[in-house]
Amino acid sequence: MTSRSFPRLRRLCNALPKTKYDRQFESLSALQQLLAFAVTTAVVLAVPPLVVDAPEARITVAVSLAIGVLYSLSSLLARYNRR
Repeated sequence: MTSRSFPRLRRLCNALPKTKYDRQFESLSALQQLLAFAVTTAVVLAVPPLVVDAPEARITVAVSLAIGVLYSLSSLLARYNRR
């Protein structure tokens, strides 16, 4: 489905202001974006079962890890690109 199917959602997303993270991630090349997603996915799949025993808590840990890892990788790669 395309975003044309959801015009209200598209307008809402376009109305959100760009954050520093959005600009950093957009400045990365396609390969760097793919690398950031691949590393984030690997961390999210591997770490929560090692840290938390309760399956219900793994989701919370995974979401927190995903946000932190993706933000950190984007920041690191953006800084690397400026050098």
